Amino acid sequence: EDMIPNQLFFIIKVDKRKCNPKYITWYLQSKDVMRYLDKFTSGSVIKAVNKKILEEVEIPLPDKSKQDKFVELLENFENEKNATLEYLEMKENLINEKIIISLKGAFLYNNKSKWLKKKDTSM
Repeated sequence: EDMIPNQLFFIIKVDKRKCNPKYITWYLQSKDVMRYLDKFTSGSVIKAVNKKILEEVEIPLPDKSKQDKFVELLENFENEKNATLEYLEMKENLINEKIIISLKGAFLYNNKSKWLKKKDTSM
């Protein structure tokens, strides 16, 4: 792949016969590794980790088939999570819509962007 990284990024190349890149990505983004790296970050606005520190991170490397199963599990969970979030967003929209429809039944909306009680239409 053609890439031009700046000094804030590292390119990690893996042997795809031995490693699933998504497994490596997941591991490096795990809470334990992030906590570890957090101890060594520098910079107040943009956090950066020294290359030497990153190279010291030991990555447990089960056999490739096990990594693939982990990735499949993670992807399935991510799909389920996204579907759940989508469902909850739709449900929230539906509830909000029902409330607005209910409010419109009890109130009238005039051109001055004010809610008026049905009985109070003198404005």
